[in-house]
Amino acid sequence: MRNLIKLNIASFCLLASPFAVAEVLRLPSLFEAEQRATLSANQPGMLTDVNKQIGDQVSRGDLLFTQDTTDLKADVVLARIQLDYAGKKLSRQQQLQKRGMAAPALVTEARQERDLAKAELTRLQQRIEQSKRYAPYSGIIIDRTAEPQEWVEAGQAIMTLLNNQRLRLTVAVPSKVLHLLQPQQAYYAEVPALRSGETTTTVSLTLLAIAAKVESQSDTAQVLWRVNDMPAGLLAGMRGELLLPSPVEEQSASGSLGLGSP
Repeated sequence: MRNLIKLNIASFCLLASPFAVAEVLRLPSLFEAEQRATLSANQPGMLTDVNKQIGDQVSRGDLLFTQDTTDLKADVVLARIQLDYAGKKLSRQQQLQKRGMAAPALVTEARQERDLAKAELTRLQQRIEQSKRYAPYSGIIIDRTAEPQEWVEAGQAIMTLLNNQRLRLTVAVPSKVLHLLQPQQAYYAEVPALRSGETTTTVSLTLLAIAAKVESQSDTAQVLWRVNDMPAGLLAGMRGELLLPSPVEEQSASGSLGLGSP
């Protein structure tokens, strides 16, 4: 299988363009996670539970941490009472209006009070739900910055979640090579050995996007690849080398092969 991959790399370098290939161009690369999120508190309050530690694997939908809702639950009880009262008041005013004993303005006022009480109850219930934070996707906890019984502010970071199963490469590619890049072409990178018996491990890539601008100082453009068929042991933050064909002009290549004029 490894020999087949090497053959594919060689074929890629030879057939990617009408240019001859002097050598494989090796570009320093850093593997990054497509999904990485800092999970923060949605509102001020005390943390009651922090369910995950650094290094824990989580699944999408797992409860990660909760904040104290004792005061909010008491407010909900009061809001339900106020809503019940406002609803009865509106009903009474509507009955009086039917008998001609209540002005339309009183019914309108009572309805507004009922609607405000309903909105307040909804707001409090949403705050209770927002006191819980769930994993947005499966991954691993790589950082945790707060502990149970600690007071946190809205927006304060609690932990960081990273998905190592979806990695990508963003590489500064020389402008002279950009014309060789084709979305349907197979691409490869090499990293230090992930398996025993290897000196390096080859990683298959798919081209996703090429920046529309070439940086004038470096004469490079940012190009994005996604990792295919994630090899075991490959992690975000690992470094490797992207393999690309390094072209030379056809005339120079013909001369080096002895095909020029005598």
